[in-house]
Amino acid sequence: MKVKPVPTSPKIVKNEKLVQEIYSQSDPQSFKQPAHRSKNGLLIVIIATLAGFLAGLLGEVIINALAVSYPNLPIIKQLYLNSYPNDSRIIIQKSEKSITASEFEIQQTIRESRSKAVTIFLEKNNNLEDPLGQAYHEEEAKGSGIILTNDGLIMASNQVIDDMNGKYVAVTSDKNIYPITNLELDPISNTVFFRIDAKNLIMAGFADPADLKAGQRLVSFVNKIDGSYAAKFTEIQDLHYYFPKEGASNLVFSSDFFNEKMRLTSYLPDEFKGAPLLTLDGKVAGIAFRSQSGQSEVDSAIPAQQFRTVIPQLLKNGTIERVWLGIHYLDLSKLINVPKDLSQGLDQGALVYGDDVLNLPAVLEQSPAAKAELKTGDIITKVNTIEVNSDNSLEALLQEYEAGKEIELVVMRNNQEVKQKIKLDKLPE
Repeated sequence: MKVKPVPTSPKIVKNEKLVQEIYSQSDPQSFKQPAHRSKNGLLIVIIATLAGFLAGLLGEVIINALAVSYPNLPIIKQLYLNSYPNDSRIIIQKSEKSITASEFEIQQTIRESRSKAVTIFLEKNNNLEDPLGQAYHEEEAKGSGIILTNDGLIMASNQVIDDMNGKYVAVTSDKNIYPITNLELDPISNTVFFRIDAKNLIMAGFADPADLKAGQRLVSFVNKIDGSYAAKFTEIQDLHYYFPKEGASNLVFSSDFFNEKMRLTSYLPDEFKGAPLLTLDGKVAGIAFRSQSGQSEVDSAIPAQQFRTVIPQLLKNGTIERVWLGIHYLDLSKLINVPKDLSQGLDQGALVYGDDVLNLPAVLEQSPAAKAELKTGDIITKVNTIEVNSDNSLEALLQEYEAGKEIELVVMRNNQEVKQKIKLDKLPE
């Protein structure tokens, strides 16, 4: 057994004297531990660093996955509110889940989209007596247009190009000025198409209508002459909103005109007329439009799907040909408590119906509907195989076809389903 030395042993006394001599020196010596290199030290540091990096990466993936799948968890809400200031945090709705887009990404979307839009002015003549009279000023802009093809096909609303006999110019984002030619009015969508003599333009892309949702955030912009731009955010309040028109029925719609607009939650300044409304990934959802008479601000958008269908016609023939059916109708999906003798027990479909006070006949004379003997009280439930409902208006389904095409309408008549063949004609001018 090992015996512990007593405090008065020679060994202990010797050590204490050595310590006292060291501390009594005027220049105490430092003690250095002999160098000892661990063979595994560097490997341990590398493994620890790698493990920390992987743990952080895995944690971020898990948090982001939880944020997308369970955005309303208290811990997730608190984390994201602490991480992103309110003025730079944008929530995008995608597949009914929330993801966060940074302010930088949104600004990048706008910058990339600027070259896809033009600013429209009334053309000015050269004036030798007043050279500045031919200069274009910011306040004189009529509105914006969006570029559809790289060789100069452009469209705008009829609130921007409001005189089909007028002379206009389009100014691109790089400040080139082009005379506008070949004006074509779309008679049913409040849009005008035209051309400029330009090449290698950057075309706008369009959002899939199925991806648009009420409450979704959109951004719009207008290009400024000085090279800058103005931008505004808004939201989709209603994808299928009918703005009542003065002297028109609030209930009776036409099969031959787009009755619905996309209603916006936040109105835009009047200078945004015709400006593209973009999803936050840069796709065009519609163009800014002022629907309410007497309104000084832009309150709605013309949905892109209302004018996209005529683009192939313009590229092929240079003209627009819309089809017509020739009825007025009630949209049952927008009404409740309709008498059963009218609704036939249905809650969707187009009920052929007129308004004698406003001179809106149920079936127009000499129309394709009249030739097919459609009658007041008939309810059109399908166009070919597609249901007429709140997402698919009758006029939108009809405009998927060209003049001369034969379609089949599924009709409820006296509580019996009838299938009626109809040949669509070109809409009269």
